[in-house]
Amino acid sequence: ELFFKVNKMAKLLEEYRNEVVILFLENSIEYYISYFAVLKVDSVIVPMALSNPVYRLNVVKNQTGSRLIIADSAQRDKIQSLEMDVFWVDTNTIESNTQNEKPFFEIPDEIIMLLETSGSINESKLVMLTNENIFSNILSFRDSIEYMGSEEKAMIISFLGSSHGNTVEMLFYLYYHIPVVLYDGAVNVTRILRLISLNEVTRVHLVSPLLTLLCKTDREVISRYDLSKLHRISFGSCYFSKDLLDSALERFPNAILIQDYGLTEASPLVASLGEKDWRTKFGSLGKVLSGIEMKIDKMDAENDMGELLIKGKSVCKGYFKNNNCDLLNNGWLRTGDLVYCDNEGYLFFVGRKGRRFKCSGYNINPEDIEKIVVTYKGVKNVLVYAEKDLIRENQVCMDIEIDKESEI
Repeated sequence: ELFFKVNKMAKLLEEYRNEVVILFLENSIEYYISYFAVLKVDSVIVPMALSNPVYRLNVVKNQTGSRLIIADSAQRDKIQSLEMDVFWVDTNTIESNTQNEKPFFEIPDEIIMLLETSGSINESKLVMLTNENIFSNILSFRDSIEYMGSEEKAMIISFLGSSHGNTVEMLFYLYYHIPVVLYDGAVNVTRILRLISLNEVTRVHLVSPLLTLLCKTDREVISRYDLSKLHRISFGSCYFSKDLLDSALERFPNAILIQDYGLTEASPLVASLGEKDWRTKFGSLGKVLSGIEMKIDKMDAENDMGELLIKGKSVCKGYFKNNNCDLLNNGWLRTGDLVYCDNEGYLFFVGRKGRRFKCSGYNINPEDIEKIVVTYKGVKNVLVYAEKDLIRENQVCMDIEIDKESEI
């Protein structure tokens, strides 16, 4: 049925062959169909989350020369000012809003996706990914999994157009024939727990703030749901405190916690904490996946810490329309992450290269403070940063986001 619907949609997209197409859809079967239909006409996909304001869509439209956006009619009011042709997925029709000729732009033939990222150099950019990038990352990820049962069922909460949602979830589960429950709409803890219980979900990936939120949810609330089938929770984070780990183990006693580390420029996974090591090495980013080389550009001779550099088939081709970027050096990707490696090959995250600062002569890693503050009940998110100080060079400042349901 999916194959039939993809072919049907691809015929309607022929006019946009070899162009850039924006996908503006929530997690849905329509996203799957649109994704493969765009690829079938040899066009390049740019996924955009529904949370993006119109000005961001306009920026990407102008940057890529895209003439077509794929959306559903619920977004009509939001995108009507874009001056783009629209493919409405709920009616399978194209609404022409432009008289633009087919744009000419230079993009390598092998590129299939442009993914937005804050980048290792801070400003938002479009990462160019190929089939080889994505498929090699799927295979590397599979090599890191020690057990995958015959009755697996996954739930995807990540946006399908994110790097993790695209490769490690949507395409990985499809490639290995794992049934999927798609989560859409705003994040709601009780709804997530209910869907895991009703659908007997066995594995789920959570962004770190969501896992933190679940860890702070009263155990009595979680006990209302049958989570006995859930045996694997992976999460993306550079740090996760021991207190939060203990809370997670109390709330999800049948599950193992797997920490993934990656970045969009690497398609995305770079390292994963193996299922045998999740207790003894917790706090580590894990070992680098198969097919990926790594080295550490040390800050000084006396310190083992330095910036992580990686190389491999999953490393992107660069940033779209940014040939002067020093992202890649002889194939080596500078991640911008400060790490060290123990004698067993496990990576440990220290901080971001651009965030470290000095206060009263001490080196301050904002992440060290953030991972403590975020453990407090009622704290949803925290950002630590420096402000200039005449006496101490810098003073430590923080912005704290409080959970709306908290009593604080």
